Amino acid sequence: TTYFFMITDRAGFGGDLFLLINPQPVNDNFANATTILSLPFTDAIFAFGATTEATDPTAVCMFAAFGGSLWYSFTPTATVNLTAETTLSNYNTILSVWTGSPGAFTLVTCNDDAVGFQSRVTFTATAGVPYFFMVKDFDIIGGALIFRATVTPLSITTTSLPNGTVGVAYSATLAATGGTTPFTWSISTGALPTGLSLAASTGVISDTPTTAGTFSFTAQVTDSSSPAQTATRALSITIGLVPPPSITTTALPNGTAGNVYSATLAASGGTTPYTWSISAGTLPTGLTLAASTGVISGTPTTGGTRTFTVQVADSSSPALRSSGRSREW
Repeated sequence: TTYFFMITDRAGFGGDLFLLINPQPVNDNFANATTILSLPFTDAIFAFGATTEATDPTAVCMFAAFGGSLWYSFTPTATVNLTAETTLSNYNTILSVWTGSPGAFTLVTCNDDAVGFQSRVTFTATAGVPYFFMVKDFDIIGGALIFRATVTPLSITTTSLPNGTVGVAYSATLAATGGTTPFTWSISTGALPTGLSLAASTGVISDTPTTAGTFSFTAQVTDSSSPAQTATRALSITIGLVPPPSITTTALPNGTAGNVYSATLAASGGTTPYTWSISAGTLPTGLTLAASTGVISGTPTTGGTRTFTVQVADSSSPALRSSGRSREW
């Protein structure tokens, strides 16, 4: 079919005439969404002539938008952190991401003005799930659309790690964002504290440190994209010595000859379990000290005042000890 365009000079003065005829974009509707086969992806297209379908979804970020829409689709083969944007375009865009189908859409994310009047979204795309990108013209003016979808740059988000103590179990987890999961973790320079190890598949630093000091190292994460992305972060862990145990009991209750007696010694610090003993002097006749619990018990048979020294040893290697004097009737 041949169409004829007639342009009339209403005022009769003439002048320079420019006629722009724009075809409807190929991906003007959901059914004809441009398929993204791999990342990174870039598409440059004129959005003049884009229309709106009755089934186009709406989101909060689209308030008052009434221009045409263009569609893209992407189904990742692996879970990926994805960034989509229109920031190089020359007209006012609104970018939204959806799953589902017309009449049953679910919003994933949406953005209006990330950079000027253009849009950018970042989200985690799950392997095997179809995602649909709708680029909407806010002003119905249209323009040159440059749509880009890329894997979000990989980065380690852990900025510091907790300190540890010699002989005490340690656990901390490194974290990263961006890239394509699963990640592989490693130490690229330096070394972890002696006794600790890094799980390559989870980023967990664990086990029991055996040496005190500050240990500096560089953690590295590699993603599963092709080609793979890597990111590094300089970190350190300080391992301190276990504080020696300290006996917190400062006095013991008096007793009476012939009556059952019981009192418990207490300590803090060191590594449990503790071992209790009498290092000097003796308990009142008839009383004993339970080495594993610190309980002094029994039935005293004689009166009088006894002075003795109790000692506690912890379970570290070598064991740390603390002593304290006590008086008993």
